[in-house]
Amino acid sequence: MKLKHKYLLLSVLFMAFPLLASLLFTYNEIQKQYRGEIITSHLQLMNQLNRNIQYSVNELDNKLMSIYETSDVYDYLINLTNTNTISPERQQRMETLLKVLTLSMKGFSSVYLYLDAKQYLYRVDYLNLGLLNSFTPKDRIWLNEVEQGGGAMTIHTSSSEDVNEVFIGRAISDVIQKKKVGVLGLGLNKKFFVDLFGEDYASDYIQVNDSKGNVIYETRKLDLQKNQVYVIRSEENKYGWFVVKYIPQSIVKQTAWNSIKFTIYLGVGVLIVGIVLWLLFAQQFYRPIVSLAQTMKNVGNGNFKLDIANPINERQDEIGFLSRQFHTMVLKLEAMIQNEYELKLQESYSRVKALQAQINPHFLYNTLTSMYSEALDAGATSICSMIKSLSSIFRYTIESEHDLVSLSREIEHVRHYLQIQKYRFEEKLSFHIDIDEAFMDVPCVKLSLQPIVENAILHGITRKGWGALTITAKKEGGQIMIMISDTGCGILPERLMALQLGLNVDAGEDNHIGLSNVQQRVQHFFKDSTGIQLQSQFGEGTEVSVIWRVD
Repeated sequence: MKLKHKYLLLSVLFMAFPLLASLLFTYNEIQKQYRGEIITSHLQLMNQLNRNIQYSVNELDNKLMSIYETSDVYDYLINLTNTNTISPERQQRMETLLKVLTLSMKGFSSVYLYLDAKQYLYRVDYLNLGLLNSFTPKDRIWLNEVEQGGGAMTIHTSSSEDVNEVFIGRAISDVIQKKKVGVLGLGLNKKFFVDLFGEDYASDYIQVNDSKGNVIYETRKLDLQKNQVYVIRSEENKYGWFVVKYIPQSIVKQTAWNSIKFTIYLGVGVLIVGIVLWLLFAQQFYRPIVSLAQTMKNVGNGNFKLDIANPINERQDEIGFLSRQFHTMVLKLEAMIQNEYELKLQESYSRVKALQAQINPHFLYNTLTSMYSEALDAGATSICSMIKSLSSIFRYTIESEHDLVSLSREIEHVRHYLQIQKYRFEEKLSFHIDIDEAFMDVPCVKLSLQPIVENAILHGITRKGWGALTITAKKEGGQIMIMISDTGCGILPERLMALQLGLNVDAGEDNHIGLSNVQQRVQHFFKDSTGIQLQSQFGEGTEVSVIWRVD
């Protein structure tokens, strides 16, 4: 079979891959569409459920008002406040009203009556219709909130796990003496929400939240991570409450999978059949190519011994022709390179080294820029900041057009360097740069301040373990003075004297920019300038001043 016919068969086999890609695309589209439909439909349900909650709370308040607006409870509290006594008939009437209200709650609420005169909090439970004094310190919280609301309905919610989490109440005031005499309220337990939700939502992840985001009630604990669920949040009702439903993403994926799994199975089956056919075809096509490639690799490694009796040479198709031609070429090549091989190899090596020496530093800067883009896409802001600072430092360093720059550029370079060191030392290093904007356009020797800052960190702050670095500026007698001070370990007097004497010594060809190098460059570009001045107190810190003439 001709090679072109074999390629035609291989192309047919690879038609299975577009099929698989289309199936995956269809699966994702179905999943997106179903997700949108679920979110839309459940959002409507949650809004309706939240309106039902609002309606139920309003209904409870109407029941509360049926007792609140009667004169019996009001007269009872007023007489108790004024005379501290009450008739048995009035007491009985008040108890009956509270019991009637309790029985209308169907077991999901208790009725509370707070007597300000006695500081009693009576509770009437659905299962126990007697008046029990249940005042506890925590009740003071919701009572105060209700009293501050005056006679308006006030709702108090709590995020604790007690039985009663929601309190609805109205304060009762003496309209004549203008003072509060008690509170009438309802305490809702979880049964209120259980009855309201019914069995339809029992297996769902639903939460009812108040205006502060506290969870008032939830059908079941969420046992999934936030990134594994779709969050559907209803609108807020007039109390600021909202309902949140969490739908596991696995449900959407499973539904999409059920819609397309048969087609995927069919596509995978076609792909498997294609792979089997390709393996059979590889016996006639792939293995000879691998064998020929291995022979070429051996020749490339310097092994010119060829197997003349190789079965590939006996083939009558294009592969056999290619193998025979390659064998002929290798035999001729071996005869030609006996005397020239080493020379050509050495020449090639020299060229590679020359190319390596010509690599432009901008390649490294561009690489940092690419790394910054990748980190920015990944959301790694701290890494982005470090790469950005390092890129700025590198770009500033490799620029060779000018030896003099504006002070603002040198300060920016120093700031980038300090920001990188800040990531390294964290809270052990702090810095402050306070330079008047009027000095920022002053010409400055490039890379004259950063070496001094580096010395302050490496030889001062790091040896002490922590410290602060401050950069300030002032102008005196026609010269500008940049002061770099640190609170590091300081310099011994004899070492300080040696540094002062060494400022005017030639830096030679060191591979770093030291104090003497900065001193000589400053005095070279700015004649009659002071250069560097050193001051240090051992154990307390060091101040290095760079002074040059600007007038």
